[in-house]
Amino acid sequence: MAYTQRRQEILTLLKESDSALSTDQLCAHVYASRSTMRRDLIRMEEEGLVIRHFGAVSLTPSSSKESAAARRVLENRDKKSAIARLAATLLHDNMVLFLDSSSTVSYLVPYITAHENMTVITNGIDVALKLNTARSVTCFLCPGVVKHNSYSTIGEYASSFLSGFSADAAFISCKAVRPSGLYEGDSSQAMIKRHMIRGALKTAVLCDSSKENCQGFIRLSDFSDIATLITDAHPSAPLSDAVKAAGCALLSCSSSRPPHS
Repeated sequence: MAYTQRRQEILTLLKESDSALSTDQLCAHVYASRSTMRRDLIRMEEEGLVIRHFGAVSLTPSSSKESAAARRVLENRDKKSAIARLAATLLHDNMVLFLDSSSTVSYLVPYITAHENMTVITNGIDVALKLNTARSVTCFLCPGVVKHNSYSTIGEYASSFLSGFSADAAFISCKAVRPSGLYEGDSSQAMIKRHMIRGALKTAVLCDSSKENCQGFIRLSDFSDIATLITDAHPSAPLSDAVKAAGCALLSCSSSRPPHS
């Protein structure tokens, strides 16, 4: 079994147990030797996914701040894939796009490369790498500080770089979505996303249904600044009502209704 597969199984086990597990328990579940498990857990701790204790391991505590990049890529993959398929209906040839560095938005990359003459401006290192071999896409990667434990660039240079572009659309995600608006868990990421919103003719926010239960302490945007909210499941009535009242289109994978203009 490859490291990536073992890592996913370990994360699933820790999430389901909701507590620390011993190294021996993990070895038994994934059929790995103690030496292999030790190497895996050291690597996972370096990636910010787990915390090792004496003979046991637990998940890194979640908070209103950004999750570790490696964990975000692995979380809710089916939901993110479904959201990206729906967001792809908003794409067409010859577009200029802002893409943030979120793991959800990165799932949109294969759909972008299927179109001709596309231009992408992103602060996502992972996004830029995925676009590197796409001949139909010109990709601009924001300069700036590489954020620790995150596949993204941030800071004054990145913000200034973004202000030099205008885009047909921005595709971003957020830490939390509530009836009062969109929220982030990191001020530097919030600043980047605000620049993208201001510089785009339309903004689509891609967020899975778990974001309705998350906490973010930095206000990112009102729904009135967003053209479309795309999620995997229809949100709660209070959130749905707030989105529609602001004139923001709501697209969910559980609904076939097209966005209104």
